[in-house]
Amino acid sequence: MNVFHRFSLRLALPLTLLVMLTGTLALTVGHNLYQGRQRIEQQAIGQVTQKLDQLHGLIADSLLTDDLPAVQHMVSMASADADVRMLLVVDGDGVVRAANRFEWVGSPFSQVPGALPEALSYARTSDVSRIRLAPGGRWVVAQTRLLFAPEPGELRSSQVGVLLMLYDLERAKQMAGRDSLLSALTDWLAIALMASVIYLLFHFSFNRRIQRLLTGIGRLRDGDLSTRMALPGRDELAQVAHAVDDMAGQLATHQRELAAQQMAMAESSARYRALFESSLDGIVLIDEMGDVVDANPTFRRLAGLSQDVLVGRAFHRLLDDDSRADWNGPMREQLESRGYTDEFELKLLTVAGEPAAVATKCMRLADSRGVRRGGWCLLRDLSERKQAAIEQRLAAAVYDSSSEAILVTDPDFRVCMVNPAFVQHTGQDTVTLAGSVLPAFERGRDPRNSAMLNALQRDGRWQGEHWMSRGNGETFPVWLSCAPALGDDGQVSHYIALFSDISERIATEQRMRYLAEHDELTGLANRFAFMQGLEARLDSAAPDSQLAVMFVDLDRFKPINDMMGHKVGDDLLRRVAERITEVMGELAVVARQSADEFILFAPEVSAGEAEQLGQMMVGMLAQPYRVGPYELSIAASVGVSCYPEHGLSASRLLKHAELAMSQAKRTGGSRALCYDPNMQEGEEERHALEQDLRRAIERGDLLLEYQPQLNLDTREVSAVEALLRWRHPTLGWISPAKFIPLAEETGLIQPIGQWVLKEACRQMADWHARDLPLTVAVNLSALQLRHAGLFNDVYQALAQSGVEAAFLELELTESALMENIDAMLDTLREFDELGVQLSIDDFGTGYSSLAYLRHLPIGELKIDRSFVKDLETDPHAAPIVEAILAMAHSLGLSVVAEGVETDAQFAFLAAKGCGYVQGWWLAKSMPAAELERWMAEYDIGAVAERISQARQPRAVLLG
Repeated sequence: MNVFHRFSLRLALPLTLLVMLTGTLALTVGHNLYQGRQRIEQQAIGQVTQKLDQLHGLIADSLLTDDLPAVQHMVSMASADADVRMLLVVDGDGVVRAANRFEWVGSPFSQVPGALPEALSYARTSDVSRIRLAPGGRWVVAQTRLLFAPEPGELRSSQVGVLLMLYDLERAKQMAGRDSLLSALTDWLAIALMASVIYLLFHFSFNRRIQRLLTGIGRLRDGDLSTRMALPGRDELAQVAHAVDDMAGQLATHQRELAAQQMAMAESSARYRALFESSLDGIVLIDEMGDVVDANPTFRRLAGLSQDVLVGRAFHRLLDDDSRADWNGPMREQLESRGYTDEFELKLLTVAGEPAAVATKCMRLADSRGVRRGGWCLLRDLSERKQAAIEQRLAAAVYDSSSEAILVTDPDFRVCMVNPAFVQHTGQDTVTLAGSVLPAFERGRDPRNSAMLNALQRDGRWQGEHWMSRGNGETFPVWLSCAPALGDDGQVSHYIALFSDISERIATEQRMRYLAEHDELTGLANRFAFMQGLEARLDSAAPDSQLAVMFVDLDRFKPINDMMGHKVGDDLLRRVAERITEVMGELAVVARQSADEFILFAPEVSAGEAEQLGQMMVGMLAQPYRVGPYELSIAASVGVSCYPEHGLSASRLLKHAELAMSQAKRTGGSRALCYDPNMQEGEEERHALEQDLRRAIERGDLLLEYQPQLNLDTREVSAVEALLRWRHPTLGWISPAKFIPLAEETGLIQPIGQWVLKEACRQMADWHARDLPLTVAVNLSALQLRHAGLFNDVYQALAQSGVEAAFLELELTESALMENIDAMLDTLREFDELGVQLSIDDFGTGYSSLAYLRHLPIGELKIDRSFVKDLETDPHAAPIVEAILAMAHSLGLSVVAEGVETDAQFAFLAAKGCGYVQGWWLAKSMPAAELERWMAEYDIGAVAERISQARQPRAVLLG
């Protein structure tokens, strides 16, 4: 209890009461906080349960219909409550499909901060909602199962996800704590008030006079000499108070006199210091030795040194060598003789390393007795003045050399001066224009002028596209920027305008707009403009309107373009465009879609009329074209679709017209076909077959069979032809006549051809390793022949397999070779140099030139099976075969006859000197393993016997 002896009685009693009641209050507050937190947690769990049930009911139907935008909307509404910190809809794959934060949508559930990995697994195993308090009591975690939209073909959804909610209790607990603390504070203030009342009772009862005396003495001790205690009465306390009051009065008088003297000195020093510190010029004080005593902020900034570094340093050491000479010479002499100097330009060394030019004046200082006390120097920075002069010269140079025209006018837009670029653009100079207003600035001359001038006066500047006039009166477009220059009084003194000629830019933009809607080569509309026009026409079509859309594709255009060059090809396309436009007349809209494709639509044309128009167009386009020195012929395939029978939208009509064109092309070309819904079914079937063919390449459903070729001189089989076969997993064997054209049309022939080359070479290498030295012939399609990488494909196949090039024979169809023979000649010579054998397949079906055949590196001709087949039925077939054999022998070429099936066919060919035969007469095509067994069982004697029997006269061939 000795601690209370340090306080007066009037403090001890209230403090004791205050401490006891405060402790009791603290225990009460702690208990209330604990109960309040438990109540908040129970209420939060109830609220979360209600929210979860409501939200689950709202989004369940939307999830089953896969309406994710509606789900996201309802999640956003439910998460508007600030205490909902996380609200996620997660699908069965663990992907967030909706969330209260958009950046989480589409993210994996495991990557969402604060996500609970066990939530998804719980939802998969239980359909009971789980709502629990997280460890630590900060969160309420709620989760329930969600069913997502069933997959196609499912009657009941198997997609199980989870709805997860994290509800923050922190804010509610903080608010409850704050309310408890506020209540406790109110109670504590009441306790403090009670203690204060007790204190005041003691204070006014017997201690007030002593406290008043002690307070007064304390104020005097702190320097407040105006304090007077003035205690009433005549007791000892009153006498002490009177004595202290008299002493305070005497001290106050002495203090006022001293303060007046100090104030006068402080005011003088403050005026000097304010002038010193705020001066825009540098001021430095130096002593008799020339060392720096003080420097103002301006000087410190000029030198780049702090006050501590400057004080005590010799002033002349802050100058460069030339300036030191001035300081120690004429400046010192002037100071000694008259006490001040003229203005000198000195170079002040700076921390940056670059000397700063300063105008310097110095003056000596002396005290009241005339004793010298050093001096001061005034330094003015000349860098701004020099920089202004430089900038003025640069501005003049920019003004004269600018490529933009610059015009300066007075406030009334009268010309004051122009730069050389203005003279170059307009042909007018300052002398001609001085004092006049340019037409582009005359308010009443052009509506654009008024708009520009009003905006300039309203906004204080203007920039945009305007116009100017030349000396001859011609106007031209410009990009103009105009702004005012203000005088010292803040009013507009001049206007400065800059402009550049944008004639070329506008012409370029117009050209670009034209090219955006037209085909540059033919001048027709392009696809974009065509579709816009067609859509606009359909949008405004009356209920009984008719319209025809045609898709025109040129047949055999590419060979002409490749053989005769792009110039001839471009001229031919222009002639075709003119002829199409002539056929369709002015009412039709004609466009060029791609290299050799044209599209058009004609309003008020029925289906029957459209097909007639298409057929007429086919006839017109088939007529010869005179292109330079050439007379060219070309065919076209035309597809027709009609509104409204074949579609109501532009894209569907064009698609159906293209489908009809493709059908016309596949059925021989040079014809017009109107769209039929059955074409769509055929197209879908072709598309499905195309997809199956793509998968066949990946799955390995393609395979090679080999058909042996018999050498009639040796009776041996030394070569085989590789034939591509496709075994479809559900449709069985697909005829090459069906899938090879499809592969060529879709471009799949390229990877298929590469696989055939590699597989044939691989098999050949396997045979050679097992002493079966067969030559393998591989067919090349027309598309492969046009492929730039054909030689590389063949070279790689040989290199990877290790087979000698002489054992590989490439069969080229006659029609494909003649289509682009000039472009192919170099490649064929490369194959010949490599050692690869070359053969012309299906010979007799094309239009080979004997002049070309003489110079081609071809070693073999294959007579087409159609001629061999007709030897027994067509009297014209035998002479054709004899002619082919005679021509081949004269050119030194060997001949293989394909499709030999009967003894009569074989006997005729053998009698006419055919070197090799291939066909079912000898053997059918077979897989590699079966061919190996066939070769192992091959009997030359038996074959020779068959040959002898076949040559015996049994049937007479027509000839």
